Amino acid sequence: MVISEIKQVKKIFTVLFLITALAVNGQAFRRYEVKSGKIVYQVIRFVLHSEIHTDSNGKLIAKSEQVPYVAEIRDYYWDDYGNISRDVIYKVSDMGGKPLPQKKKVIERLWLAGRMYYLKNGKVSFDSYHLREECMNNAPLFQKVGWFKVLHPGAKIIGKEKVAGKRGTRYYVDEFSEYVLWKGLVLRDISYFTNSKEQRKGMENEKTAVKIQIPFKTPKGFYHPKWLQQ
Repeated sequence: MVISEIKQVKKIFTVLFLITALAVNGQAFRRYEVKSGKIVYQVIRFVLHSEIHTDSNGKLIAKSEQVPYVAEIRDYYWDDYGNISRDVIYKVSDMGGKPLPQKKKVIERLWLAGRMYYLKNGKVSFDSYHLREECMNNAPLFQKVGWFKVLHPGAKIIGKEKVAGKRGTRYYVDEFSEYVLWKGLVLRDISYFTNSKEQRKGMENEKTAVKIQIPFKTPKGFYHPKWLQQ
Protein backbone atom coordinates (compact mmCIF):
# COMPACT_ATOMS: atom_id res chain seq x y z
CA MET A 1 0.00 0.00 0.00
CA VAL A 2 2.81 2.40 0.95
CA ILE A 3 4.75 1.62 -2.23
CA SER A 4 1.71 2.28 -4.41
CA GLU A 5 1.11 5.60 -2.65
CA ILE A 6 4.74 6.64 -3.22
CA LYS A 7 4.41 5.79 -6.92
CA GLN A 8 1.22 7.85 -7.08
CA VAL A 9 2.94 10.84 -5.47
CA LYS A 10 5.84 10.53 -7.93
CA LYS A 11 3.38 10.53 -10.82
CA ILE A 12 1.70 13.65 -9.47
CA PHE A 13 5.04 15.48 -9.15
CA THR A 14 6.02 14.38 -12.66
CA VAL A 15 2.77 15.71 -14.09
CA LEU A 16 3.15 18.99 -12.19
CA PHE A 17 6.70 19.38 -13.49
CA LEU A 18 5.58 18.80 -17.08
CA ILE A 19 2.69 21.24 -16.69
CA THR A 20 5.07 23.90 -15.34
CA ALA A 21 7.53 23.34 -18.18
CA LEU A 22 4.80 23.53 -20.80
CA ALA A 23 3.38 26.66 -19.19
CA VAL A 24 6.76 28.40 -19.33
CA ASN A 25 7.36 27.41 -22.94
CA GLY A 26 3.77 28.27 -23.75
CA GLN A 27 4.45 31.79 -22.59
CA ALA A 28 6.89 31.99 -25.53
CA PHE A 29 9.31 33.80 -23.23
CA ARG A 30 7.12 36.62 -21.96
CA ARG A 31 9.81 39.09 -21.03
CA TYR A 32 7.40 42.02 -20.65
CA GLU A 33 3.93 42.50 -19.21
CA VAL A 34 2.94 44.53 -22.27
CA LYS A 35 2.21 42.65 -25.51
CA SER A 36 3.54 45.13 -28.06
CA GLY A 37 4.98 48.60 -28.33
CA LYS A 38 7.71 50.96 -29.43
CA ILE A 39 10.17 52.92 -27.31
CA VAL A 40 12.42 55.68 -28.57
CA TYR A 41 15.59 55.98 -26.50
CA GLN A 42 18.23 58.68 -26.34
CA VAL A 43 21.73 57.46 -25.58
CA ILE A 44 23.54 60.18 -23.67
CA ARG A 45 27.31 60.30 -23.37
CA PHE A 46 29.54 62.82 -21.67
CA VAL A 47 32.53 64.91 -22.67
CA LEU A 48 34.86 66.35 -20.04
CA HIS A 49 35.03 70.14 -20.26
CA SER A 50 37.92 71.80 -18.42
CA GLU A 51 38.83 75.43 -17.94
CA ILE A 52 41.41 77.39 -15.97
CA HIS A 53 40.94 80.89 -14.63
CA THR A 54 42.64 83.23 -12.19
CA ASP A 55 40.89 84.25 -8.98
CA SER A 56 41.08 87.66 -7.27
CA ASN A 57 44.31 86.65 -5.52
CA GLY A 58 46.02 85.68 -8.75
CA LYS A 59 45.75 81.97 -8.04
CA LEU A 60 45.08 79.61 -10.92
CA ILE A 61 41.83 77.68 -10.49
CA ALA A 62 41.11 74.57 -12.60
CA LYS A 63 37.52 73.49 -13.08
CA SER A 64 36.22 70.39 -14.84
CA GLU A 65 32.68 69.20 -15.51
CA GLN A 66 30.94 66.52 -17.51
CA VAL A 67 28.87 67.93 -20.34
CA PRO A 68 26.15 65.59 -21.68
CA TYR A 69 25.26 65.18 -25.34
CA VAL A 70 22.91 62.89 -27.28
CA ALA A 71 25.10 60.38 -29.11
CA GLU A 72 22.50 57.92 -30.45
CA ILE A 73 18.79 57.43 -30.99
CA ARG A 74 17.41 53.91 -30.61
CA ASP A 75 14.05 52.76 -31.92
CA TYR A 76 13.04 49.62 -30.07
CA TYR A 77 10.02 47.54 -31.17
CA TRP A 78 8.62 44.40 -29.61
CA ASP A 79 5.69 42.01 -29.92
CA ASP A 80 4.46 38.83 -28.25
CA TYR A 81 5.47 40.17 -24.83
CA GLY A 82 9.11 40.54 -25.86
CA ASN A 83 9.46 37.13 -27.45
CA ILE A 84 10.31 38.95 -30.67
CA SER A 85 11.83 42.42 -30.97
CA ARG A 86 13.76 44.68 -33.29
CA ASP A 87 16.19 47.44 -32.39
CA VAL A 88 17.44 50.12 -34.82
CA ILE A 89 20.31 52.33 -33.65
CA TYR A 90 21.19 55.68 -35.24
CA LYS A 91 24.23 57.83 -34.62
CA VAL A 92 23.31 61.52 -34.29
CA SER A 93 26.54 63.08 -32.96
CA ASP A 94 30.26 62.66 -33.43
CA MET A 95 32.56 61.85 -30.54
CA GLY A 96 32.62 64.97 -28.39
CA GLY A 97 29.05 65.99 -29.13
CA LYS A 98 29.13 67.65 -32.54
CA PRO A 99 25.71 66.94 -34.18
CA LEU A 100 25.70 65.16 -37.53
CA PRO A 101 23.89 66.79 -40.48
CA GLN A 102 21.51 63.82 -40.42
CA LYS A 103 21.23 60.66 -38.37
CA LYS A 104 23.18 57.63 -39.59
CA LYS A 105 22.03 54.04 -39.10
CA VAL A 106 24.71 52.13 -37.21
CA ILE A 107 23.23 48.70 -36.55
CA GLU A 108 20.00 46.71 -36.50
CA ARG A 109 19.32 43.88 -34.07
CA LEU A 110 16.55 41.33 -34.29
CA TRP A 111 15.52 38.83 -31.59
CA LEU A 112 13.69 35.93 -33.19
CA ALA A 113 13.29 32.19 -32.55
CA GLY A 114 15.90 32.03 -29.82
CA ARG A 115 18.58 33.91 -31.77
CA MET A 116 19.88 37.46 -31.92
CA TYR A 117 20.61 38.66 -35.47
CA TYR A 118 22.72 41.69 -36.36
CA LEU A 119 22.92 43.83 -39.47
CA LYS A 120 26.01 46.05 -39.53
CA ASN A 121 27.82 47.49 -42.53
CA GLY A 122 25.64 45.37 -44.81
CA LYS A 123 26.67 42.10 -43.15
CA VAL A 124 24.44 39.77 -41.14
CA SER A 125 25.59 37.78 -38.13
CA PHE A 126 23.87 36.01 -35.26
CA ASP A 127 24.36 34.36 -31.89
CA SER A 128 22.22 32.57 -29.32
CA TYR A 129 19.68 34.53 -27.31
CA HIS A 130 21.47 34.05 -23.98
CA LEU A 131 18.89 35.95 -21.94
CA ARG A 132 16.14 33.60 -23.06
CA GLU A 133 18.28 30.56 -22.22
CA GLU A 134 19.08 31.86 -18.74
CA CYS A 135 15.44 32.57 -17.99
CA MET A 136 14.30 29.19 -19.28
CA ASN A 137 16.99 27.47 -17.24
CA ASN A 138 15.69 29.29 -14.17
CA ALA A 139 12.00 28.95 -15.04
CA PRO A 140 10.52 29.11 -11.49
CA LEU A 141 12.51 32.27 -10.67
CA PHE A 142 11.70 33.81 -14.05
CA GLN A 143 7.97 33.21 -13.55
CA LYS A 144 8.09 34.71 -10.07
CA VAL A 145 10.29 37.80 -10.46
CA GLY A 146 10.96 38.27 -14.18
CA TRP A 147 14.06 38.42 -16.40
CA PHE A 148 15.80 41.31 -14.64
CA LYS A 149 16.12 39.55 -11.30
CA VAL A 150 17.29 36.39 -13.05
CA LEU A 151 20.20 38.35 -14.53
CA HIS A 152 20.73 40.58 -11.49
CA PRO A 153 19.61 38.61 -8.40
CA GLY A 154 21.37 41.02 -6.05
CA ALA A 155 19.72 44.18 -7.46
CA LYS A 156 18.13 46.42 -4.82
CA ILE A 157 15.13 48.71 -5.18
CA ILE A 158 16.14 52.29 -4.34
CA GLY A 159 12.98 54.14 -5.28
CA LYS A 160 10.43 55.10 -7.90
CA GLU A 161 11.07 57.30 -10.91
CA LYS A 162 8.92 58.71 -13.69
CA VAL A 163 10.37 58.31 -17.18
CA ALA A 164 8.52 59.11 -20.43
CA GLY A 165 5.25 59.28 -18.51
CA LYS A 166 5.64 55.86 -16.83
CA ARG A 167 6.33 55.41 -13.13
CA GLY A 168 9.06 52.81 -12.94
CA THR A 169 11.13 51.14 -10.24
CA ARG A 170 14.77 52.14 -9.90
CA TYR A 171 17.32 49.41 -9.11
CA TYR A 172 20.87 49.63 -7.84
CA VAL A 173 22.86 46.76 -9.38
CA ASP A 174 26.42 47.68 -8.39
CA GLU A 175 28.88 50.60 -8.43
CA PHE A 176 28.77 50.58 -12.22
CA SER A 177 25.09 50.46 -13.07
CA GLU A 178 21.48 51.32 -12.19
CA TYR A 179 18.24 50.67 -14.06
CA VAL A 180 14.68 51.93 -14.10
CA LEU A 181 12.12 49.30 -15.15
CA TRP A 182 8.39 49.39 -15.82
CA LYS A 183 6.50 46.15 -16.49
CA GLY A 184 9.77 44.48 -17.43
CA LEU A 185 10.75 47.22 -19.91
CA VAL A 186 13.94 49.20 -19.39
CA LEU A 187 13.18 52.92 -19.13
CA ARG A 188 16.69 53.98 -18.06
CA ASP A 189 20.03 52.21 -18.16
CA ILE A 190 22.75 54.20 -16.40
CA SER A 191 26.46 53.36 -16.36
CA TYR A 192 29.01 54.95 -14.04
CA PHE A 193 32.80 55.08 -14.02
CA THR A 194 34.72 54.55 -10.82
CA ASN A 195 38.15 55.13 -9.32
CA SER A 196 40.62 52.42 -8.27
CA LYS A 197 38.62 51.93 -5.06
CA GLU A 198 35.44 51.31 -7.10
CA GLN A 199 33.89 54.55 -5.88
CA ARG A 200 31.65 56.32 -8.37
CA LYS A 201 33.23 59.38 -9.96
CA GLY A 202 30.60 60.21 -12.54
CA MET A 203 28.23 59.00 -15.22
CA GLU A 204 29.71 57.24 -18.24
CA ASN A 205 26.60 56.93 -20.41
CA GLU A 206 22.84 56.69 -20.11
CA LYS A 207 20.05 55.22 -22.21
CA THR A 208 16.73 56.91 -21.45
CA ALA A 209 13.26 56.40 -22.93
CA VAL A 210 11.82 59.63 -24.33
CA LYS A 211 8.70 58.27 -26.07
CA ILE A 212 6.61 55.15 -25.49
CA GLN A 213 3.81 53.93 -27.77
CA ILE A 214 1.64 51.10 -26.44
CA PRO A 215 0.32 49.11 -28.20
CA PHE A 216 2.18 49.49 -31.49
CA LYS A 217 1.22 47.79 -34.74
CA THR A 218 4.08 47.09 -37.14
CA PRO A 219 3.75 46.47 -40.90
CA LYS A 220 3.44 42.90 -42.12
CA GLY A 221 6.83 41.23 -42.29
CA PHE A 222 8.46 43.78 -40.01
CA TYR A 223 10.04 41.06 -37.86
CA HIS A 224 11.18 39.15 -40.96
CA PRO A 225 13.14 41.85 -42.83
CA LYS A 226 14.72 41.19 -46.21
CA TRP A 227 18.24 41.44 -44.79
CA LEU A 228 17.51 38.40 -42.62
CA GLN A 229 17.37 36.29 -45.77
CA GLN A 230 20.95 37.16 -46.71
